[in-house]
Amino acid sequence: MKLVKYVTLLIAICTVVVTLNVGAVQKSNVRDAPIRARPNASSRVVEPPKETLELLPAPTESDVKPKVKKKSAAGGSKPVKHLSDLHTGDYITITSRKSKRSLRIPYGNTTDPSLAVFEVLQYETHSVKGFGFKSRHGTYITTESDRKLTVDRYKAKGMEHFQIEFPHELEGDCVIRCTKTRQLLVVIDKGFRTVTASLDEVGTKDMVFHIAKIDCNNQPSMCAPGLQLKIRDKNQWTSIGGVVACASPKPTKTEADNHKQTLAYQSWERLPFISWLIISEEDPVLRAATSHSFETDDSPELHPRFKQPTYRGLFSHALQSSPESKYVMYTNGDIMYSYSLPETLNSVLKWMEVTHPGKHIFIVGQRINVDMPDGWDIGDEDSDWSSNVENLEGSVYQADAEDYFIISRGLFKWDTIPDFVVGGVAFDNWIVSKAMHTSAVTVDASKTISAVHQNHGDKSCGTKCSHQSEKSKYNLQLAKKNGGTARGRTVDCKYVTVRTSNGIEIVEREKLYL
Repeated sequence: MKLVKYVTLLIAICTVVVTLNVGAVQKSNVRDAPIRARPNASSRVVEPPKETLELLPAPTESDVKPKVKKKSAAGGSKPVKHLSDLHTGDYITITSRKSKRSLRIPYGNTTDPSLAVFEVLQYETHSVKGFGFKSRHGTYITTESDRKLTVDRYKAKGMEHFQIEFPHELEGDCVIRCTKTRQLLVVIDKGFRTVTASLDEVGTKDMVFHIAKIDCNNQPSMCAPGLQLKIRDKNQWTSIGGVVACASPKPTKTEADNHKQTLAYQSWERLPFISWLIISEEDPVLRAATSHSFETDDSPELHPRFKQPTYRGLFSHALQSSPESKYVMYTNGDIMYSYSLPETLNSVLKWMEVTHPGKHIFIVGQRINVDMPDGWDIGDEDSDWSSNVENLEGSVYQADAEDYFIISRGLFKWDTIPDFVVGGVAFDNWIVSKAMHTSAVTVDASKTISAVHQNHGDKSCGTKCSHQSEKSKYNLQLAKKNGGTARGRTVDCKYVTVRTSNGIEIVEREKLYL
């Protein structure tokens, strides 16, 4: 019996020793093994299963991977929170805080993120710091006359200038204002436009924007220039079916006026595919035209009351003088043109042959008002005179002031057109409105034709002195009696010419809006 008791006691002691050793192994294993997860504070501690009791070697330095900082989606972009953060040459994105919509080129490869990147152009006028935003295609964000935004001007002038304001309450985000109109940029259902609003309304409208600066070192492809504008190649132009252009300039009274008329004539006579007819009963005007080898007509239809030419007479006489011409153009006598005129006509009329064969065309555009530098010279015919014209600094005038038209023969019966007087207002808006009510294809060529208006006249009434004349009052009443001028602006045209990397293209206006 004693022997049995001793054996039982020995077995119990051994069992205790084994249990203590296993517990020590478990504690050592939990201490030395790598941490797999941090348990929830409220979770119950559960013994690991037997297979986890196997001792694991301690991790070495080579097993510990350094943490890699993730790049942001915009390629390491940095938020812009102050005006001092923006400089000429920076590349940025502009995104609405509320709807997360970004300003971007609306045409081209829609999946290309670089279409939402713009290069900053900084300027300062009258102590106002402003910015222009240049796309990778060399075109600028523009506020159109109807307050919608496009990206199509290839020079930054008045409507391409914006101010950026960082109100304290927006915590680093901003509002964007068109410098010329003083209106704020806002997101609407169909894109972006500017509206008259105060900063108190930012909470009710989608007009708060976040600007991020691209790190070009991390993503150089986002900052590299895109396809450049196509170089003009006159050798690739083809015949455009004949265009006869007419004008009826006023007699010049001063040496300065005579110089401006000469500059206009010099630009006209250098343009291919266009024949010119000067219509006037004034001998000085006819002599000047003859000196530039233009055809002349000294028997215009004169208005019985004002004894001045009528617009319908100019168009009729031009078409009669050139029966082979398919198109007739009218221009004010003080407008200079560059090669952009025949280049645009060539593109539009070739496009018409493919997309609208047999249809009539009506082309109109806005002018660029320029205060001519004293003694400015257009240059010799063999020089780069066309670029000299295009590089003159000025501002695009309003959409309801149209100084030139190119129209298909047969679109209008000119002998039935009311007797609007040349030089008076309202005819331009009336004839555009009339074209809108026909089946003609209407094209706004403002963005590609450089039509330079040489400012002149009484500075006290600016560029609108002609509005005060009796013939302008007559024309206004005539327009009202004959259908009015609704939809009589360039921006009412369905199609628009734009300059792209493929040359001049014609697109529907709605597709240009951001």
